[in-house]
Amino acid sequence: MFVTEVQNAPGTGLAAADQRYLYLTDQEAGAARIVDSGVWTVDHGDHKHYYRADPCVVGDVPGTDPAHVVAHDSAVAFFFDGDGAARVYDRSD
Repeated sequence: MFVTEVQNAPGTGLAAADQRYLYLTDQEAGAARIVDSGVWTVDHGDHKHYYRADPCVVGDVPGTDPAHVVAHDSAVAFFFDGDGAARVYDRSD
């Protein structure tokens, strides 16, 4: 079993999750943290491929009062209520 420790602090919460990543918000730090679970599946219709890698913290997306994260197959959008900013990242990056 793989275990990755993610520092937790008051005000940190799960904003979204998809088939591989967790998106955590930290109001105090003013960031959204991306955590790779290290497991994912690729569905080819008639069969599936299962993958596993070491879980890790991918990085932080800075912003004032992160509030919402929307993950889609091709992009992830981060919405920050404090400054009204929205940042969209291509998942292939």
